Amino acid sequence: MRTGVLAAALGAVLSGCSGITSSPGPAASATADSPASATADSPASATADPAAYSEDLFARTNDERAGLDLEQLEPSECAQQAATQRAAALVGGSELVHAPMQSLLEECGVDRAAENLVRSDATAEEVVAAWMDSPGHRNNIVDPDMTALGIGCVPDGAELLCSQIYLRLGG
Repeated sequence: MRTGVLAAALGAVLSGCSGITSSPGPAASATADSPASATADSPASATADPAAYSEDLFARTNDERAGLDLEQLEPSECAQQAATQRAAALVGGSELVHAPMQSLLEECGVDRAAENLVRSDATAEEVVAAWMDSPGHRNNIVDPDMTALGIGCVPDGAELLCSQIYLRLGG
């Protein structure tokens, strides 16, 4: 039953990814969904610890990169603050919509950023698996030019809403 619910939630709730650069270029887009909880076996919910869930998403994202012999993403305080603000701004909305990242590029002193969004009660393992099955989200996770990541998760009803912001530092 949970698998069917997860598949339906993924199709209905997940938002596309967006790769933003300081110069015009193609933006990645896709659909996928589902965040989760602090442990791989427990689902995310408004009662879950958003910080622990964020850490789990971060570790699982780097696990995917490691499996492809890609450099690990470093934590970015600037990206984490922006991700938390982005997630909070989307709480209660019917759709997950990416905001322009031009100000983030300037704030964090980078020339490239991308975002993955999710609202769900799935586990972090399920969320990252769904992102890896979604071309736009996967592109952000496995982009070898991205070097830093910040994740912010906030309660949204009975679910968690999370934003992953990827940055290219020193590029």
